[in-house]
Amino acid sequence: MEILQGFDQRLGRIAVTLGSFDGVHVGHQRLLARLFAMARGHGARSAVLTFDPHPRAVITPGKEPPLLTTAPEREALLADAGVDLLVRLRFDASLADTEAADFIVMKVLPLGEVVGFVVGYDFHFGKRRGGNTALLRALGKEHGFLVEEVGEQAIGPVAVKSTRVRDAVARGDLAAAASLLGRPHLVSGRVVPGAGRGRELGFRTANVEIANPAKLLPPEGVYAVRVGGVARDGTPFEAGGVANLGVRPTFGGGPRVLEVHVLGGERDLYEGEMTVRFIERLREERRFESPSALAAQIGEDVARARAVLARGERA
Repeated sequence: MEILQGFDQRLGRIAVTLGSFDGVHVGHQRLLARLFAMARGHGARSAVLTFDPHPRAVITPGKEPPLLTTAPEREALLADAGVDLLVRLRFDASLADTEAADFIVMKVLPLGEVVGFVVGYDFHFGKRRGGNTALLRALGKEHGFLVEEVGEQAIGPVAVKSTRVRDAVARGDLAAAASLLGRPHLVSGRVVPGAGRGRELGFRTANVEIANPAKLLPPEGVYAVRVGGVARDGTPFEAGGVANLGVRPTFGGGPRVLEVHVLGGERDLYEGEMTVRFIERLREERRFESPSALAAQIGEDVARARAVLARGERA
């Protein structure tokens, strides 16, 4: 996937969709599938236009939602989905004040030969969200591009929306979140040095840096996880793991950290990248009377995590 910045691009023949795509959930994935079909059918490349920061951070500052995916996570997911072109658009006060028709005609269409747009059923754009699919279709007739609207995606009776995924993650319902996302909720970050207590307890851990404070995390606790990334020596890895997300009350508390014990052998992960996929919550985080009591509990957590992950492999 080619990643570009801003409107000053000439992309050739393209089929376009645009939005925040936070989470890249199954509704987004269905829309992307239609985008790819339109692009193939018209000899074009698929182009996704995304906004950063989230528009609500500019329009209603302080009321923007927590992020299901940071910008790097979202870009990795879009690349994995098969997007040809990703155009990052800086959402600022000037863009927020652009009338809907002007946004399409003066900003988007000059990017290339736009064969069409694929949008969601609740698509709105432009100043005060004044544009909708009807306006886009009218502009399409005037300027010669197609418009395809993708209907609501549902999992059983539940409509797939980023707000519903956020609610599920925030209450720790990881199964519901995974159903809506089409994969486990994840967090990615750099492995940074820690206090070394995990090694002292007999369970070496990797501390994963959560660089973006807007990233949505599940409740504090202990989780069965799947991890992947690149070790310090450049070796890629995939493995199961046990993660503790919390403040380490047994050692006096402190800032919230994400610590991961990787199953299946030690690796030199410091300064490497790691993606942690939350599979199931095993228990709440709590204070233990001694490090040895905590170590015994971690041993039980590891056994439970192995069982959870093995069950998932058989499913």
